[in-house]
Amino acid sequence: MPRPTPRVAGPGSGGFGRGRHPGGHRGCRPLLTAVTVADDVVTWAGFEQSHRPAHDYRGFGTLTFARPDYDRALRDLVAALGGSC
Repeated sequence: MPRPTPRVAGPGSGGFGRGRHPGGHRGCRPLLTAVTVADDVVTWAGFEQSHRPAHDYRGFGTLTFARPDYDRALRDLVAALGGSC
């Protein structure tokens, strides 16, 4: 199976970056992953950190979340940050 290509999030990108430098700079050396969204599950796979290309993240495996739980967690996060979705 080919490895998914991680990308930084944007509308329709299918991926996202997660990371924040201790100095507070958003996106500084983010951990990247490919995100696959299906009707019943959301899957994160192919973790990568572009500033450390030799680092092996295969030990993270593939993370799979039940779609209703994932959607609820995102809504809760957005609400906690003062937004809406």
